[in-house]
Amino acid sequence: MSAYRKCQLVGWSFYGLLATGIPTLYGGMRWTVALRAALGIALGLFLTEQLRRYMRRHGWVRLPLRRLAPRVAVASVTIAGLMVALLLPLLLVNVTAERPAGPLVTIFSIHLVFVLAWIALYLGYHYLHRVHTAEAERWRTELTMRETELRALRAQLDPHFLFNSLNSLRALIPEDPTRAQAAVTGLAALLRYTLQLSRARTTTLENELEITRHYLELEALRFESRLRYTIAVDPGVLRHAVPPMLLQTLVENALKHGIAHRPEGGFVDIAVRDVGGGLHIIVRNSGTLRPGSAGGIGLANARERLRLIFGDDVSLELRQTGTNEVTCSVVVPRDATASPRPAGARQPMAAVR
Repeated sequence: MSAYRKCQLVGWSFYGLLATGIPTLYGGMRWTVALRAALGIALGLFLTEQLRRYMRRHGWVRLPLRRLAPRVAVASVTIAGLMVALLLPLLLVNVTAERPAGPLVTIFSIHLVFVLAWIALYLGYHYLHRVHTAEAERWRTELTMRETELRALRAQLDPHFLFNSLNSLRALIPEDPTRAQAAVTGLAALLRYTLQLSRARTTTLENELEITRHYLELEALRFESRLRYTIAVDPGVLRHAVPPMLLQTLVENALKHGIAHRPEGGFVDIAVRDVGGGLHIIVRNSGTLRPGSAGGIGLANARERLRLIFGDDVSLELRQTGTNEVTCSVVVPRDATASPRPAGARQPMAAVR
C-alpha cells in the first residue's frame, strides 16, 4: 500500500472515531451514529480521491498562492457541503435541538476544517517534494558543470606540462646527450604516471609528492648545481585529498618563473603541514615577483581546480616574502575522504637535494 493510501485510511479513521466518540459522550452509542461514521469515512475517501485526481489533472501544486487560495476555498466548501448533505438524514435523527440549524452549522464547520486540513497536508507535501526535487536537480546540474570544467582544465593542463618538459629536454640534448637519453626515460615514466592520475577527480598528497619528486629529478638534470630543493611533509597529511598535479604545478611555476631566470640558480623549499584537519602547502623559491603577476596559466589552472572541487574555502596566494624570495601558499580544507591522522608522534617526512 502506498504512503498516500495509508495516510488516507489513518486520517479518515480518525474522522470516524470523532464522529462516533463525540455523540456517544452525550447520548450513548446508537446504530445511527455508527452508520453515519462509516458512511462519512466512505464519503471522505471517495470525495477526496476525486479532488486529488482533479488537482493533479489541473496542476494545482504549480499554481501561485493567489490563484490557489480561491480554488482551495471552493473545493473545501463543496466537499464539506456534499458530506453534510448526504449525511443529513442520519444527522437529523441525532439532533434533538428545537432549531437544528445551529448544530448543523457546527457539524458543517467541523467537516470544513477537516477537509481544509486534508487539502493543506496534501498540497504541502507535494510542494515540499517539488522544492526538494528542484534543489536536487540544481545540485546535479551544478555538479555536471563542475565536472565538465574540471575535464576541460585537466585537458588544458596535460599538454602544458608536456610542452614544458619537452622544452627542458631540448635544452639538455646539446649539452649532454647521454643524460638527455636518461631524462627521456624518466619523462616517459613520469608521463605514464601523470596520465593515470589525471583520470581522477582527486588523488592523495602522497601520490602528489611522488610525481613531484620525479619532476624535480628530471629538472635537476637540466639545472644541475643551480637547483637546490628540500621537501618537509608532516606524515599525518599524506592521505589528504588534493587535485592531481597540484603540487607539481606549484613547483613547475617556481622553476619556470624563479630559478630559470637566475644565472646562479636558487632553491625551492616545499613544506606541507596539517592546519585544523586541513592542508597548508608552502612552496618558497628564489626569485622576484613581477608587479601584477599571478603566476601564469599553471597557477590559474590550479586555483580554479581547487575551487571546483573544494569550494570557496580554499586559497592560493603568491607573494614576495623576501628580497629574493617568492612564496606560494595554498590552504585546502578538510576532506571527508582523507584518512585519519596516524596515532603517535612522528617526525616530518623530509627530502633534501
